[in-house]
Amino acid sequence: GNGNTLQSVILSGTGDVTVRGGGGVITGILLEGTEVDLQAPTGTRRHVVQLGASQTEGVSANGLIDLHLAQDRLPIYALSAGWAGKTVAEMAGGTTFETWAATLPFKDILLTSFGINDTDDAAFQTNYQTIITKALAAGFNRVICRGLGFPVASYTSKNAKMEAAVTAVADARAIYASIDTWTGVSGVHPNRAEYMLMADQSVASHYALYV
Repeated sequence: GNGNTLQSVILSGTGDVTVRGGGGVITGILLEGTEVDLQAPTGTRRHVVQLGASQTEGVSANGLIDLHLAQDRLPIYALSAGWAGKTVAEMAGGTTFETWAATLPFKDILLTSFGINDTDDAAFQTNYQTIITKALAAGFNRVICRGLGFPVASYTSKNAKMEAAVTAVADARAIYASIDTWTGVSGVHPNRAEYMLMADQSVASHYALYV
């Protein structure tokens, strides 16, 4: 379809299927398996926008990972990513965030996972709190602030500041999602198997946040 126009698509088949969007957002359901096994997922599905560091775009040491591997384990209708590599400080300053948010066709859930590229200073919590406040003002129904890794132990201080920022906002729509129990991922750019493991651990820890 036209990558600059919102489309709904259903892809099915027994082989590998790759979809690459243009300047817009393509939403849909990816069905895999043999013909008799193909069926649409049931239950409540949510639209999620991921925002943050390179992990949100599936960046590994060997290239890009297909993020539908993470998507199909959660009750997510569609998942898109933006602004990989940005710092919290960059996003908190100016009006760039608001301008970007205004272009989004859906504002159901915003999943943030950024801060790896920031200095762990006194401004980190304040800047993160600013972004949460801006996201809520932009109309997102829920802002999930996922902790940083990997390894998780390297980001204990930043994760504590992130959780404190959520607490300070004091809005039920803003939620801190801890990944303190996640294991098996060795670096900030996981490989394919590690992204699969992250998806499994996300289901175990955070499934209820997406329903």
